[in-house]
Amino acid sequence: MTKQILLSTKPFAARLLVAIMMCLPIFCSNTIAQEAESYVVFNSTEGTLTFKHDTEKPSDAYSLNYGYHFPDWRNQAENVKTVIFDATFADARPEFCSYWFANCENLTSITGIENLNTENVKLMICMFYHCFSLTSLDVSRFDTKNVEDMDGMFDSCSGLTTLDVRNFNTSNVTQMEAMFADCTGLKSIDISNFDTRNVTKMSSLFKNCSSLTSLDISKLNTDKVESMKWMFRGCSNLTSLDVSTLNTGNAKSMYGMFRNCSLLTSLDLSNFDTKNVTDMTDMFNRCSSLTALDLSNFDTKNVTEMSGMFTYCSALTSLDISSFNTSNVTSMSWMFYGCSALESLDLSRFNTEKVTNMNRMFAFDENLTTIYVSDKFVTTALTNNEGIFINCQNLKGAIEYEYGKDGKEFANYTTGYFTKSATTGIKPLDTNDYHTTDYYDLHGRRLDRMKKGINIIRRGNKTVKVSVR
Repeated sequence: MTKQILLSTKPFAARLLVAIMMCLPIFCSNTIAQEAESYVVFNSTEGTLTFKHDTEKPSDAYSLNYGYHFPDWRNQAENVKTVIFDATFADARPEFCSYWFANCENLTSITGIENLNTENVKLMICMFYHCFSLTSLDVSRFDTKNVEDMDGMFDSCSGLTTLDVRNFNTSNVTQMEAMFADCTGLKSIDISNFDTRNVTKMSSLFKNCSSLTSLDISKLNTDKVESMKWMFRGCSNLTSLDVSTLNTGNAKSMYGMFRNCSLLTSLDLSNFDTKNVTDMTDMFNRCSSLTALDLSNFDTKNVTEMSGMFTYCSALTSLDISSFNTSNVTSMSWMFYGCSALESLDLSRFNTEKVTNMNRMFAFDENLTTIYVSDKFVTTALTNNEGIFINCQNLKGAIEYEYGKDGKEFANYTTGYFTKSATTGIKPLDTNDYHTTDYYDLHGRRLDRMKKGINIIRRGNKTVKVSVR
């Protein structure tokens, strides 16, 4: 009897097993079909770009981009008026946001940005680049702990007047080139919490932030920064800028660093370490409110480019570059062009043996009367010497200035417009000077000890200048 029962159950068990196996493929296929994915839909009629994360991706939807690649919807950039982050997108974890809204020049609003979870994002390169029409942008909740590159992130967001980046974790960021460049409407920017210890490039970081009236960079760690090209270029409403905390020891380029900072009246560069700098082109070009500039501590032995370095520094009444080592410089074109308040220049240490371009070097220095040089100021390598002395009407050396005589043949102290050697009032360092009572810098600030550059030493009624190299 028991044997009969067991035998009778075998067909039933077999049928049950077959049924289960037949159902498995159906079950598995349904599971796969229901897996959510991230995608983007563009509505051309409404001009909306909608980000979603669900199981209903339409056939014409765009997938998210990856790495350094442009997103597939970039061809619609100029047609985008509104960006929407759907509630479903809160479940998405994108790794890359590079160029998402680049060149969306007609984008006026972003809704649901709280649904964008950036905890896994590595790249935010040019994320909002050229979003001219955006007047508000809330990125205060962005989790940036894994972000490595913020180059051009807000570049040319000229409609923004405020931008809250106080909570940005930038500890892993290595590049910040042009991050806020051309944000011409920004009234202020708080970067006091930025951790920039790993950043190597800050070129154009604040370029043309022309509405900024103040900028606190005291917390910026620039220990690894190699390029400071155009870093503050065009910050034309800054009346003061404290750069005393910047570590420039690894900087190789200072090209146009302060160009067009036209309201700056002073710059304390006494802590600048320029030993590795090779390019100082346009460094102070059009800093038209600077009345004095002490660069006596600058180490320029590796500099090859000085073109336009002081162009249109029209308020400079004095310029101490007596310590400049120019033995490797190849271009000095436009170097002092338009320095119309200068009356004398001490270039007695200038070595111009490698200089090939002096085009308009002193042009339109209308009040310049004396240029001191040594025998090392030569023009043997020059291939470009157009208008070196144009309108230097008061210049007098071996001869007085004559209109039309502006070429290299007058760049000497024997038959030209130069004067041999300057009497600077600076004496060589004496060992006994280390034991004098009081030390000051050229700004009159008391020093504990003498520093590299020019120091003022006071002992009793006697005051002297001492150059320490």
